[in-house]
Amino acid sequence: MEDRNKILRRNPNYTYTEADIYEMLTSMNIADENLLDQCYDFLCGNPTCTKRLMGLPPHKRWNKLWKMISGGDC
Repeated sequence: MEDRNKILRRNPNYTYTEADIYEMLTSMNIADENLLDQCYDFLCGNPTCTKRLMGLPPHKRWNKLWKMISGGDC
């Protein structure tokens, strides 16, 4: 998925699918199902936030996502 993300970042009109979002979240190993659902619902409803998050390297995504869902950044 990371190679695909590099290509997609070149296309600013690409819209990430629900499957893309779920794949990214599961790769983050979020153990709490309720938190995973909350993150999924948030990102599905906020495509701008999703694009910003997908543009980050994987090791930086959790902190950014937490700020987003806590209402601090998006």
